[in-house]
Order: sequence, then structure tokens, then C-alpha cells
Amino acid sequence: MEHFDELFYSRYQRHLQTVETLQANKKMIHLEEKLINCIENAQQEAAEEILNDILYRFVSVPYDNLIRTVQLYLTGFVSFIVRSQAIPNGIDVSLFATSTALISMIDDCKETADFIRLGPWLIDQLIQLHKSLSSLSSANPYINRALQYIEEHIYEQLTLDKIAAVVGITPTYLSHLFKEEMTVTMNNHINKRKISCSARDLAHTNLSLREISQRYHFSNQSHFSLLFKKFKGMTPLDYRKIYQQSAPPEKV
Repeated sequence: MEHFDELFYSRYQRHLQTVETLQANKKMIHLEEKLINCIENAQQEAAEEILNDILYRFVSVPYDNLIRTVQLYLTGFVSFIVRSQAIPNGIDVSLFATSTALISMIDDCKETADFIRLGPWLIDQLIQLHKSLSSLSSANPYINRALQYIEEHIYEQLTLDKIAAVVGITPTYLSHLFKEEMTVTMNNHINKRKISCSARDLAHTNLSLREISQRYHFSNQSHFSLLFKKFKGMTPLDYRKIYQQSAPPEKV
């Protein structure tokens, strides 16, 4: 135990000096507050500018290991954002996997330019996460359980009867409660969440429309395309063209 205490204290002192240097201009904390506010209000461009400003301040301060220090900072920031969303919504498998995947992307950065390139994508992911989770909470425990089940089984064929059985109330009562609490029907909510998840697949994988349609258990590719245009205002192919212009897709 004493060994860990000594090691921690030595590292604490070293990092304390660095943080004090960063905070000397009295803007770092305010920048973080502004960055969180921009993410919560889906202000992509403003958030990117603030993140770049923060990264520049790190570069301007001497470090023994700059890359690892920035990785630790961004990892802490992402963890804070994700877990702040988890407090009202509950930590489920999907949320934990999202946090871990984002952190692994940060760990892949090997030089300063990698952080600059990753920044806009990272901000977009955090904004989309906030958007999706901000509508996934309710004061009613039955609805919260239903919402959690939908998120954890988004790749499965979801029906009112199946979810009602999990929640422990009748389908009719669940349908009534859901519409009352969420102001949309359960079917509409499920379709919207599946389309939101499929949009990430279109942007960041090379799965075909047929494969994505099957992955989320849409009745067929045409139905998937119609729903996608309804919720996103464009066809799946148009969406993919817009979001894959800057980088090649990753295989799943």
C-alpha cells in the first residue's frame, strides 16, 4: 500500500504542476464548461473550435509525454460526458460499450495531428449520444424499463407484446402509458431509435443497405429506406455520401 501511495503522490505532484500551468490563464475550466454546453445544445462547429483551443493549450505546455497526457484528458472528458448521461438513464450494455469504444479511438491517437483529425468525429458522437439519451428517460419505472430493454435489444425484432411481458404489465396498458409519457407511440419510438443506430452504420461501416435492413429487422430494404427518409429527411445512400466523404468506412 505504501508503494502505491508514494507512486500516486509523485505523479500527483507532477500533474499538479502541469494543471496549474494550464489554469494560469484562468480559461481552461471555462472552456470545458462551454464545450459541455455546446455538446448539450448540438452546436457542432462551436464545440470543435473549443476542443481545438483546449488541445492547443496542452501543446503549449511542456510534458514528459504529451500524447499520453492528452489521451488521459480526453478519456476523462468522454467518461464524464457518458456517465453524466448514465446517471438519469442508467448504465446499460450499449452505453458501456459506447464509452469503451470512444476511449479506444482516443487510445489509437499516436501524434498531435491524430487528435485534431479525431476531434470533429468525437464531438459528433457525443452530440448524437446526448440527443439519443435525452429522450430515453421517464418518471415512470415501467416506461424506463421498456426504454432500457429497447436500447439493449435494438438489433432484435421488438414487439409491444414482448416488451410488455418483460416489463410485467399488459400490452394495452403499456401502450397507453408509453404514449402518455413519451408523447409518441412505442412503435414510432422503436423505429426512430433503429433508424438512429442504422445512421451510424451508414456513416462508419461498409455494410450494404440490405445488410443494415436485416440487422435491425426491418421488414425489407424498401421499408427501411422509407423510414430513414421519414426520420432523417434524406435517403440512406444520400446520408452515407455526406458522412463518408472525409474517411473510408470501417468493416464491422
